[in-house]
Amino acid sequence: MERGKIVEEGTHEELMAKEGIYAKVYHLQISQGNLEEVEDGKEYR
Repeated sequence: MERGKIVEEGTHEELMAKEGIYAKVYHLQISQGNLEEVEDGKEYR
């Protein structure tokens, strides 16, 4: 979300492939140990 609007949607794999805000936040959280790896195939908005 950005300014209250959905800016990306799809499965984890689709969002990671777009290399957008979702992927950036995901990598940041993984690197800081704040997030466990996501199971393949789940859809996130």
